[in-house]
Amino acid sequence: MIAAVLVGGCSPAVRDRPSAGAAVKAPPKESRGFLSEQGEATQRSADDRRVIWIVRWRAAAVSVEGDAASTGRLKNVSGTVFQEGKAICDFEADEGDADGATETLTLTRNVRVVHKESKATLTCDELVYRGKAERFTARSNVVLETDRYRVGPLDAMWANADLTQGGTPNEKEP
Repeated sequence: MIAAVLVGGCSPAVRDRPSAGAAVKAPPKESRGFLSEQGEATQRSADDRRVIWIVRWRAAAVSVEGDAASTGRLKNVSGTVFQEGKAICDFEADEGDADGATETLTLTRNVRVVHKESKATLTCDELVYRGKAERFTARSNVVLETDRYRVGPLDAMWANADLTQGGTPNEKEP
């Protein structure tokens, strides 16, 4: 009789077992972070896998969700922005944040973007590049210089990825 109690006590109760037709939930994606002394990453579009930017850093704190980096806080940042899959501008800044989920790259402090062919140069204190829209939003001490003109300093400016079109916002970003 004691043996029957021990064996019965070791098996799970019938009510705790999932039924044959019950859906089993997938385990949540593991989220973790790490520090990197230096590195490089390529951001690709979730839609068509084209390259949006390549970013390099000398130090970073990176958050990883599942198998892919989701965000990164970067120091001494440089890299290249792509337009329609073609390398179009190089950039550098003291700091940056890359968010792979929203395909947004934010650069801060001593930001400089240079068009590869025309050498048009955009400088500012803060720059947000939205990969899906292929557009820059520059803020604070914004200056755009080309071989034909110089604009700024401005409080804010929007520009396309090749720096050929830009404007100053009235109120809200489109």
